[in-house]
Amino acid sequence: MVQLDVIVVGGGIAGLATAFSLQRAGHQVTVLEGHPSARSGKGGIKSPPNMTQILDAWGLGPMVKERGVPCERLVWTEGETGDLIGFVPFYAEFMAEITAGFYFLSHRDVHSSLLEIALQKGVKIRYSSRVSTIDPSAATVILESGERLSADLIVGADGAESQIRASFKEDSVQLDEEHEYKMLGLTVPIDSIGKESVPTFKSEEEWMLFFGSRYFIGVHLFDGKDSLYFHMAEPTSSTPLESPAERWSEIPPQKFQLNNGVTIEPRLKMIISHATTYTSVTHKQRPLLESFTDDYGKCVLVGDAAHPLSPYSTQSTALAMEDAKVLGVLLSYIQRKDQLPHFLSAYEELRMPRCHESQKWDDRKRELFTLPSGERQSQRDQLWRSSSAMSEDAWDALDHEAFWKIWGQEMSQYVYHSREAAEDWWTKWGAVLLRDVEESKGENFRSPTQVRIERVHKNAAD
Repeated sequence: MVQLDVIVVGGGIAGLATAFSLQRAGHQVTVLEGHPSARSGKGGIKSPPNMTQILDAWGLGPMVKERGVPCERLVWTEGETGDLIGFVPFYAEFMAEITAGFYFLSHRDVHSSLLEIALQKGVKIRYSSRVSTIDPSAATVILESGERLSADLIVGADGAESQIRASFKEDSVQLDEEHEYKMLGLTVPIDSIGKESVPTFKSEEEWMLFFGSRYFIGVHLFDGKDSLYFHMAEPTSSTPLESPAERWSEIPPQKFQLNNGVTIEPRLKMIISHATTYTSVTHKQRPLLESFTDDYGKCVLVGDAAHPLSPYSTQSTALAMEDAKVLGVLLSYIQRKDQLPHFLSAYEELRMPRCHESQKWDDRKRELFTLPSGERQSQRDQLWRSSSAMSEDAWDALDHEAFWKIWGQEMSQYVYHSREAAEDWWTKWGAVLLRDVEESKGENFRSPTQVRIERVHKNAAD
């Protein structure tokens, strides 16, 4: 194996996870973070089983068990009245294939844990190192200070507004307000409202979802059950708040307000009144990328830089963790630096179909969750009632066909195992890749990345 010098741009969860995974695979990684110190978010994130198993494999299982709140069921509720639509317990019957649990975690706990293991493994982190642009052909990063840093591989982990992506891809955004959503996040200390006031039916270990006219709200415990997290999504055309950039910004409490047309039930109003932090972000629906790598095979995108999902998507953080795991496993097999484009092509082949499917499913869910009052919303609620449980022991009585038709795609994402996916690819194609590269210096191995490289060189010559 050959050791690569890797620069990861972005010190968030995606960047730290990728840095740790690549360092663990035997490479030397430097993370460039624009802020002067480590900075984590104030809200909660979801760790579905496909993310939890990665945290377990990286030795962070104890943190998950100690600080996380397990999610045992999803509860569907009418946002204006609080009436129950139905709920989806994570029945043993359909969780049997899943080897890890679903947890609510704080962003702070996940970020600080990844930072700790990355530093322990030998990752170097440079703060106050804001990137201005990159030269993909030379795998060189240019900082705002003018300093130039070169590596064998540049990883763009710098979020939805990625400068790395913009450096080698046309970055068009759909600005249609119908495809732009405001996300609000509120944190409420349990001590300020009392656990008896937490809006649950039977258990603290559930995710309550409230659906109203053009909005949905989620409520769950996190931070070791010390805090309640309230998150809300609505189209930007429905909200009076100014639309910030595609990154979280804090809202002064005196400026926080719901749209005048939004009606919510009393329990939600009580939660809002006790919030201690108010944050907001705008999510813009971007076209699916045609590639996660550059034309020279020296740059690759991970996390929201490659496949931005809404911040409250079940898979938003999980997909970034999967990216990191797959890239680390694949590059643990690299033997020469000139093989890098082929390995990046393998990464793209593995990640792009899954991420694109998750993005499309996320967009469909968000549209469905924010329907305006009317016939379509009534039909939605009736369909959900037919595919949901109304009691804990209702598995046998449940309409299984309706359940799997509606929720099968959601549940299928939980069984994905990133390491197995990467190892399976290597078992099938690794020997072919290495043989062709060794015998013909890559002339016979026609990866998509290699085709793009040849096209770039041909255009340059013309």
